[in-house]
Order: sequence, then structure tokens, then C-alpha cells
Amino acid sequence: MADYIYTLETRLSPDQQKAVTLVQDAAKVADMNLYLTGGAIRDIITGFPIRDLDFTVQGNALKLQKSWSARVRSSAMRTMRRSRSC
Repeated sequence: MADYIYTLETRLSPDQQKAVTLVQDAAKVADMNLYLTGGAIRDIITGFPIRDLDFTVQGNALKLQKSWSARVRSSAMRTMRRSRSC
């Protein structure tokens, strides 16, 4: 059986990896199951570049969205603080 996690991780761009990590972390905080679906899975199987990331969540998607939004704002604030201190 193919190692899809390894394939996914080696084929994602750095920005895509960061996005996946942010969504995964938000799902953990919200205590929700999260699945990568759609085009990314198609692209992994067919060998094409991964162009988009689609997620399916088991549970209340709005709860995940709130958790994710808070994480993105927090990450953006850290980035702005780092850029100001340089």
C-alpha cells in the first residue's frame, strides 16, 4: 500500500504545508476529525501538482472555522511582530 501521507507531505508547497498545519491544529483544538478530500487527493493519485486543498470535517464546521480564524489571526500577529523587530 502506498504511503499517502509521505506523498502528500513531499508534494505540498511550503505555503500549502503551513495551511494544512493551521487547519489541523484548529481541528485538534475543536476536538474534530478533519479529512483532506477532493482535488488534492485526485492530484496525489494521478501525480499532478496539488492545486487546491479541500477539507471535510466531522462535526460543526462553524466551530472549526472559529477556531481556525483565531489561529490565523494569532499567526498573523506573530508574523507582524517579527517583521517589526527586524
